[in-house]
Amino acid sequence: MNKIVGKVFYDEKVFEVDLADSKIQSNNFWKYFTKNSYLSFPEEISIDLMIISEFVYYCDRLFLRESAVDGWKRDISLEIPLLNDEIFIDNTELLQNLLNFLTGDNWTLSFCSRELTDWEERIRLKCVEKSSEDFQDICMFSGGLDSYIGAIDLLEEGENPIFVSHYGGSKGTLPYQVSLKEKLMNVYPRLESNQFFQFYIAPQNGREDTTRSRSFLFFSHAIVVATSVNAKRLIVPENGFISINVPLTFARSGSSSTRTTHPYYFKLFQELLLNLGLNIEIFNPFKFLTKGQMVQNCRNQKLIRETVEDTMSCSKPDYARWKRYSDPIHCGFCIPCTIRRASIFAGEIDDKTPYLTTNYSTPEANSNLNAFRLSIAQNMTKDPEFIIQRNGIIPDNFKSYASIYKNGLIELNTFLESIGL
Repeated sequence: MNKIVGKVFYDEKVFEVDLADSKIQSNNFWKYFTKNSYLSFPEEISIDLMIISEFVYYCDRLFLRESAVDGWKRDISLEIPLLNDEIFIDNTELLQNLLNFLTGDNWTLSFCSRELTDWEERIRLKCVEKSSEDFQDICMFSGGLDSYIGAIDLLEEGENPIFVSHYGGSKGTLPYQVSLKEKLMNVYPRLESNQFFQFYIAPQNGREDTTRSRSFLFFSHAIVVATSVNAKRLIVPENGFISINVPLTFARSGSSSTRTTHPYYFKLFQELLLNLGLNIEIFNPFKFLTKGQMVQNCRNQKLIRETVEDTMSCSKPDYARWKRYSDPIHCGFCIPCTIRRASIFAGEIDDKTPYLTTNYSTPEANSNLNAFRLSIAQNMTKDPEFIIQRNGIIPDNFKSYASIYKNGLIELNTFLESIGL
């Protein structure tokens, strides 16, 4: 038996989905997993978490938000077959709360029992023959500026992690991940190619671009890698300003305010891991720093100054292809691009990054600029301890996050003033 078939309930329709079917989903995770000599067969509970994330991501990409009653929040129900269904049944409410917070939808989950497929058994037998090595840390490696600084700092501290990357179906971030891998291996010769694990998962008919569940997919697959090498930490390098991701205006509270690394999401994910018996800490070493402070404090200033343009921070790296550019580049005006530019300016680095535009003259760019201006004007002088909770509950460290938010606005304002805006 090679199928893992779940049931999807949406818009009064019920249908079965087999994510092992290549016509339904492209997935090279196990292909590269079995080729990596460091990775032994993972704990079954982590495989279950991964399978849940794939079903969730499939539905997240398949069902358009515009079809929802309010144009955003969808009601999605899933019945998912698992190897350890009972422990997930006990944690159903927690998992639903996590997904509801992360995606802004209403998720209803149920679970049934299954056995390892013949295909998974073959994977297990292949892994048994490998000599696995323990790694303390798994570090997310997206190809962005934050994850690159996170990798540099870990390596400068003498750590020896496995880096996990996910890339999409277009050119997007993959060439940046490959390029940064090569640069790190040149500077830190102790690194081996197998310490960089890249995978690709994409629903074949995925049309919804908001992809709020992507970080759940990303983290869950990294947990599989973690259990295969007995790692105790999942490191997610992200600046604190973008983690709390306060909407620039109330009108942007939905589409522009993701919760990918929000502290409340981290709290729920950590609680879920512990309840599942997975003794892995999810850790963001930069949660109390702005992006500019990350650049300023990077432990290898020579490297970051020479290679900062080789990172990809844009929210839509393929936007340039619509403008007849052959390769993905930064748009220059989206929220991540603007925060990136402000951080490089704060680090006093000559920014040689190619940008599609830098002057905010197009209607879309000008809309973002007006939102930045409005947010800075309205929030710079207000008590940030209330403002920082507009995108979700801040479970602790209010003063630290409030300080990050205010410093982040100052970075943005200083940068915008420097270019005459």
